[in-house]
Amino acid sequence: MVEMTRGLTRDQRRQVCAYKAVRQPDSSRGESAGVSDTVFQDFKILVNDLGAHILRGGLSAALAFMARDKSREAWERFLCVLADVDLPHLSGVPARELPERIRTLPVARYMLVTREVLALSVWLRRAVQAREATERATRGGGDAETH
Repeated sequence: MVEMTRGLTRDQRRQVCAYKAVRQPDSSRGESAGVSDTVFQDFKILVNDLGAHILRGGLSAALAFMARDKSREAWERFLCVLADVDLPHLSGVPARELPERIRTLPVARYMLVTREVLALSVWLRRAVQAREATERATRGGGDAETH
């Protein structure tokens, strides 16, 4: 992901990563990135709860809670998103190792990563809302701008 977003601000990279992560995979083009319809509802719940869980108990507690209580596919997709966004001090860490590596970061780095994940959560929420609006409009369920 870093290569395709060279020259963008960190916030722009988070945006690109979020919308890429949430889009419907196009199997006709061989795409595997994105969230399938079967996982989307669980992923949406995970994304919508993320910011509140971080603010309530911290990033490590939020990750532990989500790993325990969310669907395995949605959780694994979320870890892939964290790996793709190239978090500071965690570049190149495999997705499955991220929760443990985050828990062992020194305090200053942990705080920076927490702020990055909070900022990413905003873009993920927006991307989920955009996908839902697009799907509603496609199904004829109303204007894409209504919620």
